[in-house]
Amino acid sequence: MHLNVTLISVRRQKRKPKRRKHERRYHQALAQCLCDIDPLTAERKGSCFAAYKGKIAVDMTFSPRSLHASRCLCQLDMVSKTLWPCFPYNSWKEKICTECVDGTGHCPMRFYRGKQPFDVIKDREHVDLCLCHKEYNHCVSNREDGVIIEIDPNDELDTLNITARSESQMRLKQKVTTTTTTEAPQVTQALGFENLTDEIAIVTQAQQNLMFAVGSMTPEQKEGMSHQLDEFVLKCSFNQKDCDMKKDFTLYYDNTYGNCYTFNHGGASSHRAGANYGLKILLYANVSEYLPTSEAVGFRITVHDKHIVPFPDAFGYSAPTGFMSSYGVRMKQFIRLVAPHGHCKQGGEDDPNFIYKGFNYSVEACHRSCAQKFIMDMCKCGDPMFPIPNITGMAACHATNMEERDCLRNATLYLGELYSKEKQGVPDCFCHQPCEYVQIKLK
Repeated sequence: MHLNVTLISVRRQKRKPKRRKHERRYHQALAQCLCDIDPLTAERKGSCFAAYKGKIAVDMTFSPRSLHASRCLCQLDMVSKTLWPCFPYNSWKEKICTECVDGTGHCPMRFYRGKQPFDVIKDREHVDLCLCHKEYNHCVSNREDGVIIEIDPNDELDTLNITARSESQMRLKQKVTTTTTTEAPQVTQALGFENLTDEIAIVTQAQQNLMFAVGSMTPEQKEGMSHQLDEFVLKCSFNQKDCDMKKDFTLYYDNTYGNCYTFNHGGASSHRAGANYGLKILLYANVSEYLPTSEAVGFRITVHDKHIVPFPDAFGYSAPTGFMSSYGVRMKQFIRLVAPHGHCKQGGEDDPNFIYKGFNYSVEACHRSCAQKFIMDMCKCGDPMFPIPNITGMAACHATNMEERDCLRNATLYLGELYSKEKQGVPDCFCHQPCEYVQIKLK
């Protein structure tokens, strides 16, 4: 069917009536899947394999595969009872299709290219919205009720009732919508989206809200929801020998980046300088699991003394995907004079206000510990960007508590003014240089 979208308001009555939604052959469906990833380029190869009937059918006859779990949007064919093709959900693009085949749900890659903005047209009646994938070279039109069918790994497609499944999802969606639209005004205000129109500002506020939400979780929950070592590091060698993944890496949870893995925690050494004898590592960025708040795809690298807290947000370097990044390392060791000849600080990690337990003292860790103490004294809750001390009754400030978030915002602004005026910073907090310090820089 040929549809001139620019004349929608004039020619609606001439459009053929659509068949009922349950008679469609093709539907959009969400399913768990396994994607074949090239171990060298970290790029996905072809369509992924969807899980249904309690299993995933993968052909391993011709070549070995490097499979990684993901969540895919698939084309559900109700005639052949198959889920194919399947690609990670965020790789599909929503378009306005102009030649969808009535009653099938199938659309060729022919789109509206008029002058009216997409956001203005998409909500109009009788406009064919569809999800398209360039590798598939076809589109699947949206259902009239807007539902994307959820496929459980144990579903039998032969007996799947599309109408019952979509109605069940609609009821659940309406229940969730009813719950979320009756939030108290102070909760909406606390989340900070009121009067925000700029996309960057909205994403930044969403990132902060997400950090607050994660801050209320237990350490085990935080580590469990972040990426794991075996799915993050695909290959690793050091000094021309295979890495011992269990002994050579240790987990450190960073409040900004989640699970971080420190190499050489056990103290391995290389007998020669040069790239061939250093650390070589192949990392996998599972883009399909990135959140909408993610601003970029890549990795964050920090080289540091293993006894000092790494701060990837302040001292890290970004490495892009799809490229080989090479870094050289330069180390300097400082030994400063103690009192009465100098003002360096010995120890410091034993201070009860030092929040980075298990690490040695550093100036950055001292400043952040002092800031956290000031915030806790002022607001009776902690900043979720920093570790929360194990103090009875103390927790991270809540995402939906307007009073706590206002207090945290005011405390942060006050601290910023203190530092900007070149004062000491937090009152009664003195962060002198350590008497012994190892400085490591990348080049």
